Amino acid sequence: MSPENNKDYQQKKLRLGEHLVEKGLLSQQDLIKALEEQKITGEPLGQILIKKRLIEEMQMYQILAEQLGVGFLDLFGLEIPVGLISLVPEHIAKTYCIIPVERNQNILTIAMIDPNDPFAIDELRTLTGLAIKTVMSSKTQIMTAIEKYYGGGAIGEVLSLVESQGTIEVVTDAETEDIEEIKKSAEEAPITKLVNVIIHDSINSRASDIHIEPSKRGCWVRFRIDGVLHDITTISEQFFRPVISRIKIMANMDIAERRLPQDGSIRLKVEDKSIDVRVSTFPTMHGEKLVMRLLVRELIFLTLDKLGFEPEELSVFESLIKRSCGIFLVVGPTGSGKTTTLYSALSHINSREKNIVTVEDPIEYEIEGVAQSQVSAKAGFTFANSLRSIMRQDPNIILIGEIRDLETAELAVRASLTGHLVFSTLHTNDAPGAVTRLIDLGIAPYLVSSSLIGVLAQRLVRIICPRCREQINPSTALISNFREEMASISGVEHKFYRGKGCEYCKNTGYRGREGAFELLQISGDKMKDSITTGFNSSALRKIAKEQRFRTLKESGFRKALRGITSLEEILEVTALL
Repeated sequence: MSPENNKDYQQKKLRLGEHLVEKGLLSQQDLIKALEEQKITGEPLGQILIKKRLIEEMQMYQILAEQLGVGFLDLFGLEIPVGLISLVPEHIAKTYCIIPVERNQNILTIAMIDPNDPFAIDELRTLTGLAIKTVMSSKTQIMTAIEKYYGGGAIGEVLSLVESQGTIEVVTDAETEDIEEIKKSAEEAPITKLVNVIIHDSINSRASDIHIEPSKRGCWVRFRIDGVLHDITTISEQFFRPVISRIKIMANMDIAERRLPQDGSIRLKVEDKSIDVRVSTFPTMHGEKLVMRLLVRELIFLTLDKLGFEPEELSVFESLIKRSCGIFLVVGPTGSGKTTTLYSALSHINSREKNIVTVEDPIEYEIEGVAQSQVSAKAGFTFANSLRSIMRQDPNIILIGEIRDLETAELAVRASLTGHLVFSTLHTNDAPGAVTRLIDLGIAPYLVSSSLIGVLAQRLVRIICPRCREQINPSTALISNFREEMASISGVEHKFYRGKGCEYCKNTGYRGREGAFELLQISGDKMKDSITTGFNSSALRKIAKEQRFRTLKESGFRKALRGITSLEEILEVTALL
């Protein structure tokens, strides 16, 4: 029975609006407007208030719990044991919108949106044979928990199949375990199918990483989608080791070694997609944590106009990457899309008339017509050593995976000054910070100003889901964070959007990502003199703004104005700037 059909719930809910006004959470005027809309649409008052952003969903359910005299439970961050979830079938959880949260001897606590639903309580009591205690939680949190703990689709089905075929016995003593027995367990059909389905579902979900993480209560499977980790399902302790071993076998890793980190790789073909999987294990107190980085070859080579540049930025970027010499740097934190940008740039300028040589760590993707090499610390083949050799290969364009030390930086500068175009990356927060970093490494300021032609700082921002995008009126507190950006853009109507969440975007409000950029072109005597004589990043930024330089925050703000992303997302990715 839904809350709206519960008589007691209805009687309590009649006072919801008045209660919110008394608590100062809603104005009398907004209540009157909401009640007028309720007469027309027939929607529950609480849902109207949530839809109009007059009250947060959590606040509404907390007030309802208070009115009904039951406890309210915030499910965020709560870990529910796998054994507890198994007490309530998935179809029951979805039918009544409930989730079991605790068991104390013969009392089972259930989180519900209607804690007084007699039908749900009676069915749970009969089904479990336990006394039922109810607490209230928000609908969104409960539905998220159902998806999280019951898995979904193919993964859930395969987990049920594995569990139905009994326990796989694995010796836990590292000194006495039988390696052949582990291999046998790992290669059994249900385990093999489970691993295949996890990988398949991650690709269908557009995940960039799969995390398999042991904990005291079981093992979590999480996907990183659009830069954010999502709980997908749990694997019971008895199946965790065979799953990890199966993946290690696929990646040609040592399944007997669990005390040291290991790296491996897998090459897959999934629905005509070529997938390179980088596998990494890390020992923890509850077992090996395993992360799989998924590299879909078809996705890396984007045309420049698909990266997210503004038209003016794209024009400058193209002119810089077509220069005959100089150093061009792409900067930003790990996972900000630097590799995609560099590979796309190389693909754009690649031709038979040019000799392009790279040294990478590791080689992420193969580029036809480009000589690519990978550093090997064990063999003594470092960025610096390889760069010396590359210079004897008559290159036109050189890509160095990362400038990490003075020796590599000096060789890159020397290469650029002798007529080569050099691409590389640095880990700095913004574009002017790259100049600071090079000088801190030991490069003389005059050499920096002579060799550096441009720096691109970037972040990946999530794109608002097109199916649930809606226009909003941002709060004064939120918009106050963008005073400078608003002042710099005139003649444009300020409209802002957000995703309210739907099945298409898994209730996140976002689907997909694109770049936000800060492109610093090193040009003009004033800017070069600023670098050479008493460099100051603030002064450099000021001179750059005179040349129509746009900061990362301004770039993101323009995307928010066009409805591509939200103001909250821009604040999130530029928080450290």
